[in-house]
Amino acid sequence: MIDQLSPHDDEAERAVLFCFLQDKSTIPYVFDVYEEDFYKEEHQELFRAIIDDFENIDWVTVPKKLRSVARSIMGDFYLKSNIKSYIEELKAISNSRKLYKLSMDIKRKVNENKDPIVIKNYVEDTLKNIRGNRSETIVMQNIDISKQYQDYLDFDKSKMLRTGWKDLDDKIIGFFPGSFVAIGGIPKVGKTTFMLNIVSNMCHIQKKKVLLLSLEMPETAIQAKLVSYLTSISTDFQLGMSKYATDVQKKMINEAASKISQYNLYRTGRKGISVEEIDKEIELLGGVDIVFIDYLQKIKPKNHSAKKYDQVTQISNDISMLALKHNIPIVCIVSISREYSKRENKRPILSDFRDSGNIEYDISLALMLNRLPEEENGGTKITEVSIAANRYGSPDGITELIFQSNQSKFYQLGKVD
Repeated sequence: MIDQLSPHDDEAERAVLFCFLQDKSTIPYVFDVYEEDFYKEEHQELFRAIIDDFENIDWVTVPKKLRSVARSIMGDFYLKSNIKSYIEELKAISNSRKLYKLSMDIKRKVNENKDPIVIKNYVEDTLKNIRGNRSETIVMQNIDISKQYQDYLDFDKSKMLRTGWKDLDDKIIGFFPGSFVAIGGIPKVGKTTFMLNIVSNMCHIQKKKVLLLSLEMPETAIQAKLVSYLTSISTDFQLGMSKYATDVQKKMINEAASKISQYNLYRTGRKGISVEEIDKEIELLGGVDIVFIDYLQKIKPKNHSAKKYDQVTQISNDISMLALKHNIPIVCIVSISREYSKRENKRPILSDFRDSGNIEYDISLALMLNRLPEEENGGTKITEVSIAANRYGSPDGITELIFQSNQSKFYQLGKVD
């Protein structure tokens, strides 16, 4: 309940409820009203009861616990012809109440020294909930969907964000705007390297603006992997190499570092970042083409006291909503359970995502990495990338890549430099 200064009109609320209970011909208008349009909790309860059984409910069949509320409005006799005006009045007051609450919340957040971007996002999200009747909502929704569908029809696939491995890109089509992409895999299979290969391709070849959030690896280690990708000089060799590297090697390193400095890439190795803070980073950067996160289970939860399952479920849902909000792909490495080890082929599947079964419902695309036995491939480190889920392309399929760990690089099979 909001404080007593908040806009409300008891008479308008009683009028609408009276019409719904008194005359069945007014029932179709019930879909123009929301529970939140009522200020009084007892009126909200009565409205919920009407919604639950609007075809049968009346003064007699109203639930016993709500009969006193119903009786309190029985003496009011409103004309059914006025139901539209009553609802319009009710909704106008409801929206004024939301704006009043919003103004109070803004003042409180400012006094708490909340970041202006966080406040801005809160205001935008709240304003979306200020709405007219359902008929107006349907019209506006159809207009929005028609526009979005036309954009879908006009989409230029050549501009699709791609991984850089043709065989894989042909199968998945690419990373769609608004998609939540999960990368899973067995331990030590090279998930971070796989992601950074895609990052490098996005920046170096496709010239995209990228936000990279590494919640486990420091920025210097990321830089070393990116340099290794461009030079084939291992990260181990780079450590302290200024003392023993040849002039040629130093030149290669410097040129690679110079290239990377030209990337439209923002990196942060900060630990414990929340989804709200990721949203803020995107806003502060003026928007980006794609976000990469290593990894999902390291994102700071909203509720630290909640169970791990509930925390990860909330994070997964929030990431999928964030991707839709900014209409960009968000690619996350996601830890998996040990269930894969019980299967004969050791290949991880969608249900192996750890800590929450909801991840598999939130994601648009899932890529699972698995290393094949080297003894069966002449000592070559072959990694298979299986498509475990894909809303926009092939729902299955496997691409085989060669993993050169000392170069921090995956090659498409048969195309090693």
